[in-house]
Amino acid sequence: MKSVSRFALAFAVSSMSLVAASSAWAADEAKPEKPKKEKKGKKEEAPAQFKAETTKAFDAVYNPVVEVYLKTKDPIAASASWDTIKAAATTDGDKYTAGILGRQIAREIKDSAMEVAALDMLLASTVTPADQRTQYAFSKGAIAYDAKDYPTAETWLIKAQEMGFKANTQPGGLEALIGNALNFQKKNVEALEWYARAIDAGKAPGATPVEPAFYGTIANVALNTRQFPLIHQWLQNLVKYRNQPNDWPEALRNTYATADLDTQETLDLMRLARVSNAMTQGQNYSAYVNETMIALYPTEMSTVLSEGFASKTITPQNLTFKELKEEIDAKLASDPFSLATLEKDIADAKTGSDSAFAGDIALSVGEYSRAKSAYEAALTKGGLIGPKDGKDFTERTKFRLAVAKAMTGDAAGARAGFTAIQQPGYRIIADYWLIRLDQQAAAPAPAA
Repeated sequence: MKSVSRFALAFAVSSMSLVAASSAWAADEAKPEKPKKEKKGKKEEAPAQFKAETTKAFDAVYNPVVEVYLKTKDPIAASASWDTIKAAATTDGDKYTAGILGRQIAREIKDSAMEVAALDMLLASTVTPADQRTQYAFSKGAIAYDAKDYPTAETWLIKAQEMGFKANTQPGGLEALIGNALNFQKKNVEALEWYARAIDAGKAPGATPVEPAFYGTIANVALNTRQFPLIHQWLQNLVKYRNQPNDWPEALRNTYATADLDTQETLDLMRLARVSNAMTQGQNYSAYVNETMIALYPTEMSTVLSEGFASKTITPQNLTFKELKEEIDAKLASDPFSLATLEKDIADAKTGSDSAFAGDIALSVGEYSRAKSAYEAALTKGGLIGPKDGKDFTERTKFRLAVAKAMTGDAAGARAGFTAIQQPGYRIIADYWLIRLDQQAAAPAPAA
């Protein structure tokens, strides 16, 4: 199997720490109140607030602690009574009231274990209001996430999401955090599913969209699945939505490493890399220049090696490339390319195969208009069957016709051609061409 290069994590998911005690979601929670004394005369209306029914036995333990706590503002002293309060809570109302107090004290003294115990009481109580229950489910997941207890975080964050909790200030919402919890457990396929949902969640009104760098994280996770459909999907999204200078080289290099492409498909993938300025490593040139292509397209192979030497991506000191260049140049010296011969071959082609082969030569030397005409003639004549292998190469011809159209400025024709491609290997490369066409259309026009 080909080796797969790894992206540097451009989006550090581990930095997305949750502060479980953040007031962002604490503001609406009930706080323990000092027991009110009856006033003589007209009673004042207190703001409406949920209050659970508690037992007298529980009140006898709870109320004195709250009295002292509200006077002294000393959560450490109040926490000393926590076990006693828990033990006194026998009904759902008791448990709800105890949980509210316990959680507030725990957050003040930053005691995660105590907070989790309080949350368990709140979640177990049948009288806990639904909106609060949703928030508490998230808080339990948040505490586990920050403690790197990702299985527990996964369970409770998913419960909170299913209950309707929204983390609108988090890029990608709660879905992104769930994806991270799965990613840290190496549940790669499941993580990708939640990351896709995070992208959608970030598009909702009031939500925070994911950053473009997020696509780098997802591409890494996809590569770890070793499942090419997922790899292809997220490498495409990387160049489509992040579109940083190194994304095209990385995407095409990883596609070459993981896709099941034949020799001709590999050639056309490398041609795309060449026109996309993605020939940034020696392995690109190794993939581009091989014995079959040297025999068929020596002029193109010589030009590609010259470009590599000129850019210093490869050097003549590398004996492999040096000897290949010498071999190709010797071949060209004995049988040089002739434009006149190419024109004659295109004009004299009797069969569809003859026209297609002439189009291949034209495409290889950058004669895109001539290639376009030859491919159109080939498809009109039909009968595109390889003389040696007997394989139909109609799809390859349609693909290369679309390339010729793209290179001659017929973007609409190229788009239609690439969209119609069905052969799996060429479908992969056509998808990249469609992205390239979109990016070229969106690019600002050059200054006059």
